[in-house]
Parts: sequence; structure tokens; C-alpha cells
Amino acid sequence: MIKVILFDFFDVIHRDHQKAWLAANGFKREGGFAEASDLLDRGEINFDEYLERYGKSSGRPAETVRQEINSYSAVDEAVVGLIKELRSTYITCLVSNAHSNELRPILERYDLHELFNEIFISSEVGIAKPDPRIFMHVVEKLQVQPEDCVFIDDNPVNIQAAQEVGMQGIVFKSDEDLRNELLKLGILKA
Repeated sequence: MIKVILFDFFDVIHRDHQKAWLAANGFKREGGFAEASDLLDRGEINFDEYLERYGKSSGRPAETVRQEINSYSAVDEAVVGLIKELRSTYITCLVSNAHSNELRPILERYDLHELFNEIFISSEVGIAKPDPRIFMHVVEKLQVQPEDCVFIDDNPVNIQAAQEVGMQGIVFKSDEDLRNELLKLGILKA
């Protein structure tokens, strides 16, 4: 029986403003950009160091990169509404690859922290998706079984990792598609 709904953050609840910035500037998540992102997600560097590395890779000052990335910040209000709807019946949790000193201010700015019973950020846990250990950490902390959980993420690789530990997974495409998938699973009622 499903008890827990786990949500990814970037490109599910909030636009991945870093990915949007890379695309808008003709960059790809490779080389120095990929290295900086991976180090940030694992908590091996902080957000300021990440911005310095992005600045170096792009040839721009870190503060300019920060301002430009922040300009792509946007919340999907339909998904937020859906989480509020689910929260009355299910445990709702965030499982995100990010650094806490990047993600926690966004959660505060948009009052999103109240949507979740628990927040799992890769830099705080020390494990990043798609490493299955992050999902096992979540179920141990919540004292549930993997089959009690549904994980929602825009990245199919992360969904596959969650399914490998026994969770159900939904690849996020849009808020409407997500609603339909939750209806199919009986989590939402028509």
C-alpha cells in the first residue's frame, strides 16, 4: 500500500534554472560544468565554489552567473497544488540532487518547505541520485518499505534506480500527465 510520495525538485516542482541557463547560453553539462554540478550534488563543494567553477568555465564573473541563473527561477504552481492535495493523505518528501545552501533558500523563498514531511538533499545525505543508497536512506529514515513509496522525477535514470530498490516510479513530463499517472495508481481519485 502506498504511504509515501517522493518528489524530485528541479524540473518537477521548480524549473532547473541551471540547466535553463546552460541551454540559453549555448553550454552543455559537460567538462567543467558537469564536474562542478557533480561535486555540488555530493556536497563536496558549496554553492559559491560551484558558481566560481561555472564562472571559470563560462568566462564570466561568478556573481554574474549567480544573477543570470537566478533569473530562470520559477515554481510550477500546479505541481505545488497537487502536493498540497496529496499531503492530507500521504507522507510527502523531497529527494533532490542539490546543495543545501542553494536549495534551502529556494524552499524558503517560495514557502515550499511546508509541503514536505521530510527533505532529503544529496549534499546533506552525501549520496546523489541515481545511487540506490539514497533511496534506501529515505526508507530507513521514514521506517517504511520501498514498495510503500512512489518516486517522481524528470530523469528516467533516477526512476530506474528507485524501481531497482522496489519503489514505484513516475517519469515527470507535465503536471497534467503526473495527475493522470497518480489516478492510474489509485493515489488520486477521479
